[in-house]
Amino acid sequence: MLSASAEVRFAPAPNFNGVPGQLTTRLIDSSDTTVTGSVIGAELATEDTALNGVDATHNGGTTALSATTVVLDTTVTPVNDAPVASGSATLGVVSQINPNPPGSTIGNLFGGNFNDSADQQQSAANPTGSTANSLAGIAITGKGVDPGQGTWQYSSDGGKTWTSVPSTGLSNGDAIVLSSSDSLRFKPSSTFNGTPGPLEVRLIDSSDGPVTDAVGVDLGAVGGTTQYSASTVDLTAQVTSSHRPFFTPPQEDIPDFNAPNDYNKLGDNIEPGDSGSLTSSQFPDDGSTPPAEGRGYQTNLYGAPIIPQVWLTGSVGNRFVIEEQHAIIPVPSNLFDDTYPGANLEYDARAPGGGPLPQWLEFDSRNLTFSGTPPLGTHGTIEVEIVGRDQFGNQATATFQITVGRESHDLDQMLERVSLKPPAAHPAPAHHRHRHALHREHPHQVQPHHAQHQPVVDNSRRAPADVATTAPPQPGRSAFSAQLRDAGPVGRILQARQIVETIVEAAPFEFE
Repeated sequence: MLSASAEVRFAPAPNFNGVPGQLTTRLIDSSDTTVTGSVIGAELATEDTALNGVDATHNGGTTALSATTVVLDTTVTPVNDAPVASGSATLGVVSQINPNPPGSTIGNLFGGNFNDSADQQQSAANPTGSTANSLAGIAITGKGVDPGQGTWQYSSDGGKTWTSVPSTGLSNGDAIVLSSSDSLRFKPSSTFNGTPGPLEVRLIDSSDGPVTDAVGVDLGAVGGTTQYSASTVDLTAQVTSSHRPFFTPPQEDIPDFNAPNDYNKLGDNIEPGDSGSLTSSQFPDDGSTPPAEGRGYQTNLYGAPIIPQVWLTGSVGNRFVIEEQHAIIPVPSNLFDDTYPGANLEYDARAPGGGPLPQWLEFDSRNLTFSGTPPLGTHGTIEVEIVGRDQFGNQATATFQITVGRESHDLDQMLERVSLKPPAAHPAPAHHRHRHALHREHPHQVQPHHAQHQPVVDNSRRAPADVATTAPPQPGRSAFSAQLRDAGPVGRILQARQIVETIVEAAPFEFE
């Protein structure tokens, strides 16, 4: 029994929301009629009274209690609980030499680490309670991988294109937010195997709707009632070493795509390259119309479909350039080949692992040339990776090294490292002598693809200081260094080219 001045409230249990059980009440008037003991209704109207164990069975009639009851109810509105993130996730095994490693969706990778049971309050006894949220995405807040190990990448278009995760600068205030339908992968360096540094992420629930991909996001507060988990999850992978060459797996057979007569139904009945054993029973004629040319359909002499495949067939070769001097490096047009006749190849250049090229180096994918002027102080060797990709999604990669040096000082170190005497003391092989003879006889002829592309100069029209390569041979490295110092800029470039062509497999090194 409570006085009119008393207050009533409902204190929900932690995480509870919905409609709780009701209170059933009887109203008491302010008459002089006794309610219980010596307490009358008039006293309940003016005093603060709270009594337990009052017998309310005597109600209605001439009593102070109402004959009917009043039900008191309330609704507890839901407040989001941040998802709970636990454990770690793994991408699985990645081949060290796979140029296009597969990825996995964020939903598959982190679904087992996500828990939002605190928001699951709906039940048969509480039909109006809230339901648990689902995993909407992740926020990448840190990356512990060493750039030499490779790079983490994400894709928002089903793996058609991949974007590298920056190696530094990620935090709660500068995060990359990705949807659960996006994919992640680890692209290792060609020299790395083992467990790379993890990718650190926070899980995002669906309380605020679908997640939109964004970079540079300030998460603000995490945990509590936010949509971001208070704890982080580390994503790892296992890179395995292999000495086998890796080729892009053939694409899946698509109905009326790879063949005109249901070749897609062959499945495991035919192995690649087994077209010579095909029988008429393996080619049911369904009367379908052959697909239009350009969608991937071609046949060989046996009438079997040709599966597009990109192959590495050429080489760029390592190059030597000089700081503060503009250089142009051509890429051979036959660097890649495709088994599909008339395939259209597109090219891309990057650092191994998917990182960007140095700012001073530009790649012209249309004319297949690298160009740039190394700034002062850029000494050492950089690795460049070229990717050739056809319209069917197949691709292959080629790598080469560009050594940036400081003219004669670095050339001396190269000679000393590989224990070679200067070219002046060792005449070039026959095919090299033939090529240099062609340069002298036809000074404006285009240079071979594996020579560093520089403007060709008619040595007969220049002063002797710029034609050091035609000077009489002088024995010894010091004499050659003096000769190189006396040469002009064109002469030094020609000397550098001759040295790099002489060194076949020199290991990369850093200059002093």
